[in-house]
Amino acid sequence: MLELNRSYAQAFSEEEVNESVLDQSAFGVGLYQAVDVYQRSERAVKYALLFIALTFLTFFAWEQITRNPLHPLQYLMIGMALSIFYLLLIALSEHISFAAAYLSAAVALVALIGVYVAGALRSALRGGVAGVAMSGVYALLYALVLSEDYALLLGAIVLFVALAAVMLVTRRIDWYRLGGQTVSRTDAV
Repeated sequence: MLELNRSYAQAFSEEEVNESVLDQSAFGVGLYQAVDVYQRSERAVKYALLFIALTFLTFFAWEQITRNPLHPLQYLMIGMALSIFYLLLIALSEHISFAAAYLSAAVALVALIGVYVAGALRSALRGGVAGVAMSGVYALLYALVLSEDYALLLGAIVLFVALAAVMLVTRRIDWYRLGGQTVSRTDAV
Protein backbone atom coordinates (compact mmCIF):
# COMPACT_ATOMS: atom_id res chain seq x y z
CA MET A 1 0.00 0.00 0.00
CA LEU A 2 1.17 3.46 -0.71
CA GLU A 3 2.31 5.78 2.05
CA LEU A 4 -0.59 8.09 1.18
CA ASN A 5 -3.16 5.45 2.18
CA ARG A 6 -1.89 4.89 5.73
CA SER A 7 -0.94 6.86 8.82
CA TYR A 8 2.79 6.10 8.83
CA ALA A 9 5.69 6.61 6.42
CA GLN A 10 7.21 4.09 4.03
CA ALA A 11 10.36 3.84 6.16
CA PHE A 12 10.21 4.08 9.97
CA SER A 13 11.89 2.79 13.14
CA GLU A 14 10.21 0.62 15.78
CA GLU A 15 9.60 3.51 18.16
CA GLU A 16 7.86 5.74 15.57
CA VAL A 17 4.84 3.48 14.84
CA ASN A 18 2.66 1.67 17.35
CA GLU A 19 2.11 -2.06 16.73
CA SER A 20 -1.67 -1.69 16.84
CA VAL A 21 -1.47 0.85 13.98
CA LEU A 22 0.45 -1.71 11.92
CA ASP A 23 -2.09 -4.42 12.70
CA GLN A 24 -4.95 -2.19 11.55
CA SER A 25 -3.39 -1.68 8.14
CA ALA A 26 -2.63 -5.36 7.56
CA PHE A 27 -4.34 -7.20 4.76
CA GLY A 28 -3.98 -10.58 3.14
CA VAL A 29 -5.57 -13.37 1.23
CA GLY A 30 -6.76 -16.72 2.54
CA LEU A 31 -6.45 -19.45 -0.06
CA TYR A 32 -8.86 -22.38 -0.10
CA GLN A 33 -7.52 -25.53 -1.67
CA ALA A 34 -10.30 -27.71 -2.93
CA VAL A 35 -10.04 -31.46 -2.55
CA ASP A 36 -8.28 -32.89 -5.61
CA VAL A 37 -8.45 -36.30 -7.24
CA TYR A 38 -5.66 -37.79 -5.15
CA GLN A 39 -7.14 -36.56 -1.88
CA ARG A 40 -10.51 -38.07 -2.80
CA SER A 41 -8.82 -41.32 -3.79
CA GLU A 42 -6.89 -41.31 -0.51
CA ARG A 43 -10.15 -40.83 1.39
CA ALA A 44 -11.69 -43.76 -0.47
CA VAL A 45 -8.67 -45.95 0.32
CA LYS A 46 -8.89 -45.02 4.01
CA TYR A 47 -12.39 -46.49 4.03
CA ALA A 48 -11.27 -49.57 2.08
CA LEU A 49 -10.59 -51.88 5.01
CA LEU A 50 -13.89 -50.96 6.60
CA PHE A 51 -15.91 -51.51 3.43
CA ILE A 52 -14.13 -54.77 2.60
CA ALA A 53 -14.69 -56.05 6.14
CA LEU A 54 -18.36 -55.02 6.05
CA THR A 55 -18.78 -56.77 2.71
CA PHE A 56 -17.25 -59.98 4.08
CA LEU A 57 -19.39 -59.72 7.21
CA THR A 58 -22.48 -59.29 5.06
CA PHE A 59 -21.61 -62.30 2.92
CA PHE A 60 -20.90 -64.37 6.04
CA ALA A 61 -24.21 -63.38 7.64
CA TRP A 62 -26.03 -64.04 4.38
CA GLU A 63 -24.32 -67.42 4.19
CA GLN A 64 -25.58 -68.35 7.66
CA ILE A 65 -29.13 -67.15 7.09
CA THR A 66 -29.65 -68.67 3.62
CA ARG A 67 -27.55 -71.80 4.30
CA ASN A 68 -25.66 -71.26 1.02
CA PRO A 69 -21.98 -71.54 1.92
CA LEU A 70 -19.21 -69.80 0.04
CA HIS A 71 -15.80 -71.41 -0.21
CA PRO A 72 -12.81 -69.53 1.28
CA LEU A 73 -11.39 -69.26 -2.27
CA GLN A 74 -14.58 -67.49 -3.32
CA TYR A 75 -14.15 -65.07 -0.41
CA LEU A 76 -10.58 -64.49 -1.60
CA MET A 77 -11.68 -63.68 -5.15
CA ILE A 78 -14.40 -61.32 -3.89
CA GLY A 79 -11.79 -59.64 -1.68
CA MET A 80 -9.44 -59.25 -4.63
CA ALA A 81 -12.23 -57.67 -6.70
CA LEU A 82 -13.01 -55.28 -3.85
CA SER A 83 -9.33 -54.32 -3.60
CA ILE A 84 -8.95 -53.79 -7.33
CA PHE A 85 -11.81 -51.27 -7.20
CA TYR A 86 -9.46 -48.81 -5.46
CA LEU A 87 -6.69 -49.43 -7.99
CA LEU A 88 -9.15 -48.84 -10.85
CA LEU A 89 -10.42 -45.69 -9.17
CA ILE A 90 -6.96 -44.15 -8.87
CA ALA A 91 -5.86 -45.22 -12.35
CA LEU A 92 -9.01 -43.96 -14.06
CA SER A 93 -9.13 -40.69 -12.11
CA GLU A 94 -5.74 -39.73 -13.54
CA HIS A 95 -7.31 -39.64 -17.02
CA ILE A 96 -10.98 -38.74 -16.50
CA SER A 97 -12.92 -36.82 -13.87
CA PHE A 98 -13.16 -38.32 -10.39
CA ALA A 99 -16.93 -38.76 -10.67
CA ALA A 100 -16.64 -40.61 -13.99
CA ALA A 101 -13.74 -42.72 -12.68
CA TYR A 102 -15.68 -43.62 -9.53
CA LEU A 103 -18.80 -44.48 -11.50
CA SER A 104 -16.83 -46.62 -13.97
CA ALA A 105 -14.93 -48.51 -11.25
CA ALA A 106 -18.06 -48.99 -9.14
CA VAL A 107 -20.17 -50.24 -12.06
CA ALA A 108 -17.41 -52.67 -13.07
CA LEU A 109 -17.08 -53.96 -9.50
CA VAL A 110 -20.82 -54.28 -8.89
CA ALA A 111 -21.33 -56.10 -12.19
CA LEU A 112 -18.41 -58.45 -11.53
CA ILE A 113 -19.51 -59.33 -8.00
CA GLY A 114 -23.17 -59.62 -9.00
CA VAL A 115 -22.36 -62.04 -11.83
CA TYR A 116 -19.86 -63.96 -9.67
CA VAL A 117 -22.26 -64.36 -6.75
CA ALA A 118 -25.05 -65.39 -9.14
CA GLY A 119 -22.81 -68.15 -10.49
CA ALA A 120 -21.38 -69.16 -7.12
CA LEU A 121 -24.79 -69.44 -5.51
CA ARG A 122 -26.49 -70.64 -8.69
CA SER A 123 -29.15 -67.96 -8.43
CA ALA A 124 -29.57 -64.91 -10.64
CA LEU A 125 -31.84 -63.40 -7.99
CA ARG A 126 -29.16 -63.66 -5.29
CA GLY A 127 -26.57 -62.24 -7.67
CA GLY A 128 -28.92 -59.34 -8.41
CA VAL A 129 -29.51 -58.74 -4.70
CA ALA A 130 -25.73 -58.74 -4.12
CA GLY A 131 -25.29 -56.27 -6.98
CA VAL A 132 -27.98 -53.93 -5.63
CA ALA A 133 -26.50 -54.13 -2.13
CA MET A 134 -23.01 -53.39 -3.46
CA SER A 135 -24.41 -50.44 -5.45
CA GLY A 136 -25.79 -49.01 -2.22
CA VAL A 137 -22.50 -49.56 -0.42
CA TYR A 138 -20.46 -47.81 -3.09
CA ALA A 139 -22.98 -44.96 -3.39
CA LEU A 140 -22.50 -44.46 0.33
CA LEU A 141 -18.72 -44.54 -0.04
CA TYR A 142 -18.97 -41.88 -2.76
CA ALA A 143 -21.01 -39.66 -0.44
CA LEU A 144 -18.40 -40.14 2.30
CA VAL A 145 -15.54 -39.31 -0.05
CA LEU A 146 -17.18 -36.12 -1.32
CA SER A 147 -18.39 -34.90 2.06
CA GLU A 148 -15.90 -32.52 3.61
CA ASP A 149 -17.86 -31.39 6.64
CA TYR A 150 -20.02 -34.35 7.62
CA ALA A 151 -17.94 -37.38 6.60
CA LEU A 152 -17.21 -38.47 10.18
CA LEU A 153 -20.81 -38.04 11.31
CA LEU A 154 -22.19 -39.81 8.24
CA GLY A 155 -19.65 -42.62 8.57
CA ALA A 156 -20.40 -43.13 12.28
CA ILE A 157 -24.16 -43.25 11.68
CA VAL A 158 -23.80 -45.67 8.79
CA LEU A 159 -21.50 -47.94 10.80
CA PHE A 160 -23.96 -47.97 13.67
CA VAL A 161 -26.88 -48.79 11.37
CA ALA A 162 -24.88 -51.52 9.58
CA LEU A 163 -23.80 -53.14 12.84
CA ALA A 164 -27.33 -52.90 14.23
CA ALA A 165 -28.74 -54.52 11.08
CA VAL A 166 -26.23 -57.39 11.20
CA MET A 167 -26.84 -57.92 14.91
CA LEU A 168 -30.62 -57.96 14.47
CA VAL A 169 -30.58 -60.23 11.41
CA THR A 170 -28.19 -62.74 13.01
CA ARG A 171 -29.54 -62.66 16.57
CA ARG A 172 -31.15 -66.09 16.29
CA ILE A 173 -28.19 -67.90 14.70
CA ASP A 174 -26.75 -70.65 16.84
CA TRP A 175 -23.07 -69.73 16.54
CA TYR A 176 -21.99 -72.83 18.46
CA ARG A 177 -23.52 -75.00 15.71
CA LEU A 178 -21.15 -73.39 13.20
CA GLY A 179 -18.11 -74.74 15.02
CA GLY A 180 -19.57 -78.23 15.21
CA GLN A 181 -20.09 -77.95 18.97
CA THR A 182 -23.33 -78.62 20.72
CA VAL A 183 -23.55 -76.41 23.75
CA SER A 184 -26.67 -75.97 25.81
CA ARG A 185 -27.80 -72.49 26.78
CA THR A 186 -26.82 -73.08 30.40
CA ASP A 187 -23.28 -74.12 29.39
CA ALA A 188 -22.88 -71.01 27.23
CA VAL A 189 -23.72 -68.62 30.07
